[in-house]
Amino acid sequence: HLPLNGRNALELARLQPGVLVGSGVPSGKNTFVGVSIAGEDSRATRITVDGGSVNDYVTGGALQNFSQEVVQEFQVSVGNFDPSTGITSAGAINIITRSGSNAWHGTAFAFVRDNSIAANPALERNPLNPRPQLDREQYGWLASGPVVRDRLFWLTSIDRTRQRGVAVLNPNNVDLTSFSTIKKEPFDVMLQTHKLDWNLGQRHRMNLRYSRDGNLGRAGGGLPENQRINQNSADQYLLNWNLVAGPNWVNDYRIQFNKYSNYYKPTPEALALGYPATSVRQASVTFGIDDNSPQSTLLGR
Repeated sequence: HLPLNGRNALELARLQPGVLVGSGVPSGKNTFVGVSIAGEDSRATRITVDGGSVNDYVTGGALQNFSQEVVQEFQVSVGNFDPSTGITSAGAINIITRSGSNAWHGTAFAFVRDNSIAANPALERNPLNPRPQLDREQYGWLASGPVVRDRLFWLTSIDRTRQRGVAVLNPNNVDLTSFSTIKKEPFDVMLQTHKLDWNLGQRHRMNLRYSRDGNLGRAGGGLPENQRINQNSADQYLLNWNLVAGPNWVNDYRIQFNKYSNYYKPTPEALALGYPATSVRQASVTFGIDDNSPQSTLLGR
């Protein structure tokens, strides 16, 4: 129940000394929170959920985000790793998700934040936009309970974010001040986790979890048509079997599948105009189609 900005589970790493947590942007890949441990690059931090890796091995960082609502345990390893941590040149983070039980359980939440209760993002107010628009709504729920008492349990969670913000474009050239404008930057996120736990007996336990992170945003660029539309989708399937073979012997088997996709798309306005990105030097003004769009990343492992 700690108040985390954005309700991203990786924000919990701020509690550990020697850890630096930074924020990403809605116009990029899925690493909205980067965690640097002991001065190492945040892209090298190993991140696992229930022991299954959610690292992006192309650009580094996390390829999937999780709601703080599903977190049962949160572990940060700064050094002297044991074998369970896996291979990493930096620190490591492992998140253990919650499970259902014999008791019926449910929570619901809603957080609303707008510009009337938000600080001005700069020391001086911009005359073009003296009170920048911000509207962030986060809401969702978690529920769990038994399917078969003492044997089979379920858990499900939904966490949604709807954010409407703006950015100001102020050209650095006085001859281009007519291009000054306010750009809308919408951002929508939906995080899901669904889990089954099965007690096969005193020595055997299994669980199956499916988690999904889907988000869509529009940001970056110069003029509004030069922004990019950014769409991320990440899925994780994880099956775990825990066997207590003896008083000093425990086996833990895991199998997982990750699927991730990222698409950079030009805005409809830029496609309608049909000309490539053109920049006016030293003026912060860029016209046309974003020069990184279209492109895509598809990962499956």
